[in-house]
Amino acid sequence: MPSEIRLFALLIGINTYDVSLDASTRLSGFKKLNGAVRDAESFALYLQNRFRVPQDQITLLTNEAATRSQIIDALVKLQNDDRIEKDDAIFLFYAGHGTELPSPKIFKCEEGSKIQAIVPYDCDFVDEKGVVVPPIPDYILGIYLSKIVEKKGNNVTAIFDCCHSASATRGASSGDDSTVSISRSVVLQSSEVYSQQLFQELSELQPVTRGNVFVPKYLNRGLGTHILLAACKATEEAHETNGRGRFSAALLQLLDRVSSGTLQYCDILNQIDKIEGQNPQCEGLNLHRVLFDRKVLPVQRKSFDIVYDGNADGGRGQITVRAGEIHNINLDSEFAVYLKSDISFTNQIGTLLVQELGDFKFTARRPNGAPELNFNQLLVAVQNKIGTEKERIRIYSPPHDGFRKLYEDLVQKQDFTHHPLNNFTLLKSSTSTQRPEVEISLIENKFKFIMSTPPMQEKQPIITHAVDVDNSDLADDELAWIFARMAHFYQELKYKNDFNDDVRKNILRGVDVEFYRLQDDADTDILAPTGSNLCTDGVVNLHLANKADEEEPYGFKITNASSSKLYVNAFLFNTHNLSIGE
Repeated sequence: MPSEIRLFALLIGINTYDVSLDASTRLSGFKKLNGAVRDAESFALYLQNRFRVPQDQITLLTNEAATRSQIIDALVKLQNDDRIEKDDAIFLFYAGHGTELPSPKIFKCEEGSKIQAIVPYDCDFVDEKGVVVPPIPDYILGIYLSKIVEKKGNNVTAIFDCCHSASATRGASSGDDSTVSISRSVVLQSSEVYSQQLFQELSELQPVTRGNVFVPKYLNRGLGTHILLAACKATEEAHETNGRGRFSAALLQLLDRVSSGTLQYCDILNQIDKIEGQNPQCEGLNLHRVLFDRKVLPVQRKSFDIVYDGNADGGRGQITVRAGEIHNINLDSEFAVYLKSDISFTNQIGTLLVQELGDFKFTARRPNGAPELNFNQLLVAVQNKIGTEKERIRIYSPPHDGFRKLYEDLVQKQDFTHHPLNNFTLLKSSTSTQRPEVEISLIENKFKFIMSTPPMQEKQPIITHAVDVDNSDLADDELAWIFARMAHFYQELKYKNDFNDDVRKNILRGVDVEFYRLQDDADTDILAPTGSNLCTDGVVNLHLANKADEEEPYGFKITNASSSKLYVNAFLFNTHNLSIGE
């Protein structure tokens, strides 16, 4: 009889790398880790205790059981396991060393570009046939994940507690002292040896792209295949201390203190405790899913950590919130305070106002009459008022429309705790000088939203949303939730950097944005640009005549020749459903 628990896991932890052979048979020296096996075992216990996952649904590979062939065999078994049904949760965890390799020439990347890889137990050994055992690069892992997704659905979570940057090994300690901080990365002296070997492996598998793709025909490629959680940025070090990976320990602490039924992937980075020197990453197309579930919760507002220094300001104490101008915060902004464990923001415990604003943080004060805060608890701030009148979102509804009465009644209740209605101005009339950004009407129990026409868009997007107007409490909640989503959408859409003119001109002159249709490379099936640059004067106009056109993939190429160090954050603002994709 099949188990009722629909979760299957492959957990890998490697502390020691094969020492059974003479050291001369390994081309690189690997330092021993102390916490990778324990991290993998801890996740196994978490799955068994929290989700009651049967032991036979968890594959645990540690040390000598985690050779390259055994890891790949385990991935293939997930693909072919008849017990795993479509859309069952699949969890992949790896703790051990990571590394970097030169990007294969067939990927047509820039000179000197690197790809990431994990290091199996027998990596870099010369076997009896004289063949060097290679690491497992990200694109090979991606192929196996894609094959799993094609059969089992994309409810796949992959967590990697390792790092890849070559600089991560500099000054790193080794030895058996578990109190020593050790970086989980190695430099492979023989990385060039693998090129032909990995090319042969790639050619024998169904190739996949390494880029961001969103169209249905390519949806199980790249970030469409799974949710990826990584211990740090590509340029940072992932460390272990006291016999535990810092990222694994912090993540398990978060999972222990919150309800797994409400935690979305997109919340993890906001809710996890800060890790010194590491900025964990979370990527994928389905970040609003609940952990290990296909269920998607409503989009939550951003939260920011609150830090209190009782010795600052002459002993009077100082409240600092880790948000600043870069997050579109203003001096008039107001924040609701919640316990960090209250990830649904259901119980506001205080209010903060901006006192002194910086680029990445601001000092805050409690308004008169606001409740005292207990700073011994982990607290977060959520913006519920975006600032000055000029930044409010202008909405309009005809004078006798049913929507106007619903909205005015809701405002009278002054229930702004969960939904920022005070970020909107309801216009009395629609004129050329006071043009609304959104026109709203209530027709046959459906809200109809007509969005103002964005630049270069030929038609005004129209959104409809059904609501039960006979149930006033439900109607209020539905309306308030819509406005919370709308406030977040427009706040991010209207954000502008406060660069001075010289900096702005330098960036505009030095950054080149190109946009191309992509096609499969004939030799490798890797997506590559084809045709001319479709970006003209900073604008891309696509005319999609049919369904086939809609399923064609496209990609950006961004070149920075300015004197500023820039990092790309790309967002897709969808005016048809008010979603923001990354």
